[in-house]
Amino acid sequence: MNPYVLLGGLLGLIAAAGGGYWKGSTDGANSVQIKWSAQIVADQKAALDAANENQRIANRWSANVIGAINEGKKREQLLSDAAAGASAERQRLLDAIQRATSGAVPGNPGKAGPEPANPLADVLRSCTAEVQELARAADGHASDVETLSEGWPK
Repeated sequence: MNPYVLLGGLLGLIAAAGGGYWKGSTDGANSVQIKWSAQIVADQKAALDAANENQRIANRWSANVIGAINEGKKREQLLSDAAAGASAERQRLLDAIQRATSGAVPGNPGKAGPEPANPLADVLRSCTAEVQELARAADGHASDVETLSEGWPK
């Protein structure tokens, strides 16, 4: 047999084996790259899903807070109306005391009637003003607590 043919055949055999090895290693690299890319896509999808869920939760919390603030404003208006009603009633009582003491009291001589009633009006004025201030502060605190409770995430 011709040594060149034998050498050529041997080189051909080595080239075929080396080519197969090279092709196998590139196929393995492609497989790893495909798996890596698929994992990156899956991670990105999971991150997007988590971001969407976080946005949905934040929107729900925001709606709760806005609703609580609106309800707080309604309560504040109701409390303000109630305070105005109490002030009007206090003024009505003071006017009634003034009317009762401004005229002559039957059976009492001269100025004896109005003098005892004036301290009553002063006490009523003083007490109702303090009680109204205390009630206004208590109602404000109670409304704040309710607003925070309604706006707190559930």
